[in-house]
Amino acid sequence: MTALQGAVGSKAQQQGAALASAKESLTNVATALQAIGDAGLTEKVTALKTGVAQLQTGIDQLAPGSEQLIAGLNEAQTGSEALVTGAKKVQASAPTLTDAINTAAAASAKLANGSSQANEGVSQLATGLNSASTGSETLNSGLTTYTNGVATLGEGVTTLHNGAAELAANSGQLQAGASQLADGTQQLAAKTPALASGVGQLNDGASQLHDGSTKLAEGSNKLTDGLTQVASGTVKLGDTLGEASNKVADTNLKTANAKMVAKPTDLNKTELSKVPNYGHGLAPYVMALALFVGSLTFNVIFPIEVPVSYPKSALSWWFSKFSVMIAHAIVQALLLDVIMVLGLGLEVEHMGQFVLVSLFTSLAYMSIVSFLAITFGNPGRFMAMILLVLQLGASAGTFPLQLTNGFFQVLHTALPMTYAVNGYRQALTDGLSNGVVGQTLVVMTLFILAFNALLIGVLHLKRTKNYRLEGTIEA
Repeated sequence: MTALQGAVGSKAQQQGAALASAKESLTNVATALQAIGDAGLTEKVTALKTGVAQLQTGIDQLAPGSEQLIAGLNEAQTGSEALVTGAKKVQASAPTLTDAINTAAAASAKLANGSSQANEGVSQLATGLNSASTGSETLNSGLTTYTNGVATLGEGVTTLHNGAAELAANSGQLQAGASQLADGTQQLAAKTPALASGVGQLNDGASQLHDGSTKLAEGSNKLTDGLTQVASGTVKLGDTLGEASNKVADTNLKTANAKMVAKPTDLNKTELSKVPNYGHGLAPYVMALALFVGSLTFNVIFPIEVPVSYPKSALSWWFSKFSVMIAHAIVQALLLDVIMVLGLGLEVEHMGQFVLVSLFTSLAYMSIVSFLAITFGNPGRFMAMILLVLQLGASAGTFPLQLTNGFFQVLHTALPMTYAVNGYRQALTDGLSNGVVGQTLVVMTLFILAFNALLIGVLHLKRTKNYRLEGTIEA
């Protein structure tokens, strides 16, 4: 027991000495930090000094506890010495206590049980003291490590002090560089939009350059192919020219051969008809058109569908109208011929054929338009105008039939103006054949007979329907 107390006391004294040494080291570090702080370091050094001061305060708070532990251990040692002295006195008075011991023998058994429990407590106490001894050793090791760290910290503080002095010496240059950096940053910020715009333009230009390069590459390939073809063609041209040169060299260039090449054949030209100018060529078409317009105008102005008196029969009614129609047809045909020949100087190859074509054409037109006007009234006159328009395109009076479309080619042979134009052409120029005029007269006669027969039938129906009582005209 006395040995254990001596070991614990010795260990506590060693820990107290170590703590005192650590306190002294920390005091030295705090003094050094204070000296460095007087040199004007940055706020980080101040924060470090504050941390060291807090650490010193903690150690100061730990030191009194260590001193109290040492005092307590000393008091325990004194108490144990007093206990030993008392034991010796008890041993000296042992004979006197023999009876008391015998008396207490009965209670010894009870005390033994309590002693066992006390022994267990002493064992636990010894275990705790061993744990305390181990903790003291760990604390001593930590304090040693801490002491070494404080020494390293002192070296670092010295290095920091030197760096702070160098930083203070170069602070002017650092401030000037910071000002230049700020100016450069402002200039960079001001030029940033222009830089962005330039980058966009550069990007567009790069895209255009890429497209142009692609097209240039394609064009280069085509150019290469073309040059290859040109080279091949040049070779062929050279060969062909060489052959041609040889053939030309072998050719007999006499005058007779030159004339033969210049005029290999003699052409025999025979004029079937002669047309002085474009007006003569267009005259057949214009005259056929004029006669149809004259017939249409007459039927618009003259009330051809109204009888003058009560029609006794359809034939008498027809004859009263036909006599007027034939008179107007003959007059307009002859008047047209006189104006064209004498007034405009139209050159006619066959005058008799020319007059006959005019008369039969005028009578045919008058029969067709009068039938439409009497049968249908104003709608019939409108149908006559439509017929005129169709004949303008289908008669081939201005251009050859082959230049018109299929619709007019189908109508060409079914319209009277076609035959009138052909008849006039033959009579004026004698360029077709003698049978053309005869064909024109026959076709016109058929149109005259057909439409007058239809007109007689229409007049018969009108008389039967509208004129039932003699001398009375019913509307």
